[in-house]
Amino acid sequence: RFCKSTVEWIIYGAMDLPDLMKWSTRPADDYPDLDTLDMIPRLNVRASAGLGLENHDLEPSERVPISSALLRRLGVAAQKAHIIQAAGDSMEETIADGDDVLIDMGDTSLKAEGIYAVAVGDLAMIKRVQPFAMMDTVTLISDNPRYPPTTIKRGEQDQFRVIGRAKLVMRVL
Repeated sequence: RFCKSTVEWIIYGAMDLPDLMKWSTRPADDYPDLDTLDMIPRLNVRASAGLGLENHDLEPSERVPISSALLRRLGVAAQKAHIIQAAGDSMEETIADGDDVLIDMGDTSLKAEGIYAVAVGDLAMIKRVQPFAMMDTVTLISDNPRYPPTTIKRGEQDQFRVIGRAKLVMRVL
């Protein structure tokens, strides 16, 4: 047996609330849209939900099937979607150590606050990013209150780059 809502939500983007409590053993024939999956690369990257991690191997380790409908709903082009793994506890409860995070590498502009994969120098991290255009700064915020925010000023921004916006956290319970 498997949880129908979890499998259908990941594969098809189904979000029908009454289905959340149902269990199913439906045969594969009941899933006619299996050809509408995109194979998203999981990169050999661990982005720190902490102080940052160096990553030197950016090659995909595997490809993960994600529903084309779900990607459209999230506004992510399949060719710009990548999965990376979070490391550390600074973004808990939102993102836990070991969670896979779907990153939209086509969304690199900081128009509004959001959770982004960013690089500061050679260190990759996942943080809540708060841009302040008036002060020409970017603040990196951890959701875990034990970690203080970090502000990057204009003179330091040549070391800062946005890798992409986090769109989905995939967690094994």
